[in-house]
Amino acid sequence: MLHDLCAVSQETWNLVIEYIFYGSVFVVGLVILLLMKRRSVRPAAVLAKEGAEKAITRIDRLLGSLGREKNNYAFPAKMLRLSGEIGDLILLADRELTQKGNIAFDGVLSACKAAAEKVSAIDVIWGGEQVETQLLAVKADLQRALDIIEKIRSGKEQTA
Repeated sequence: MLHDLCAVSQETWNLVIEYIFYGSVFVVGLVILLLMKRRSVRPAAVLAKEGAEKAITRIDRLLGSLGREKNNYAFPAKMLRLSGEIGDLILLADRELTQKGNIAFDGVLSACKAAAEKVSAIDVIWGGEQVETQLLAVKADLQRALDIIEKIRSGKEQTA
């Protein structure tokens, strides 16, 4: 009977040691994953620059396609896509400003909000000649945001 008790306790200890070993492997794996995620997050200034450049490129393509008759039905969908890209920029700048306290993004946020208001005011169906001037105004606002982002990035590179 004493021999059975020692055997059970030895099996229990082996099981406990196995659980500790596999648990530590799991914890180390989670730590490695968290470190990888932390290193893979790109700075907000880089994401904002890419988003602004993408939106400006989309405006240039929209301006080029204004005179074509076959794109009349696709134009509102393209404008919605542009509006979504500007909305993403607003969310990024707002998150940087409010959650992370980066006041340098205040100018980016205001420029992107102005661009969004101008995009929402564009009447793609009945706008006619005014669409081009309104798109140019949106492009100017986005260019202003891009200039601010470039100043933010160059300031970070100088301090690094």
